[in-house]
Amino acid sequence: SLNAMTSSGDGASISGLCNSANRQQPLLQGTLYKLHKRSGKKQKYFVIFDDAPEKPGTARLEYFDNEKKFRTAMAKSVDNGITNQKRSIILCTCFNINRRIDIPKHKHVIGLYRKDDTFSIIMKDEKEMNEWLKQLLILQRGKELLDGDQPRPSFGKFYTIRYGAVM
Repeated sequence: SLNAMTSSGDGASISGLCNSANRQQPLLQGTLYKLHKRSGKKQKYFVIFDDAPEKPGTARLEYFDNEKKFRTAMAKSVDNGITNQKRSIILCTCFNINRRIDIPKHKHVIGLYRKDDTFSIIMKDEKEMNEWLKQLLILQRGKELLDGDQPRPSFGKFYTIRYGAVM
């Protein structure tokens, strides 16, 4: 089994080679924070997977309680069938992936905007945020659509609008 992992030095790792099993290896992984509306932030282990072989549109972001639970799930999985992740978001189902600037308490936040919700991840610095955002956008859009351009979010900014009676 051949498996090369290189660390970017900021808590995330990029996978260079796949092992000889049929198991899909992560493109990017690391300990980050999931933003909660009520309880602030919770540390989780996030993993980005590319499209499964012969299955376009399956690139995804998954998170686990911690790295140990992720490693255990990967060891048990022989055919990309990880089942104990906390959540799996198929990236092509997001209508936008972008930096969030509407959260003053945290400066480095990525939002994955879907029809029914927004899932937000807090990064520790600008470099880490840009690395994750670039990878998420490449997988959301499809590699062939980029033509050498830097990936950009579909929409520039989102604002929350609250409807209700004005007093």
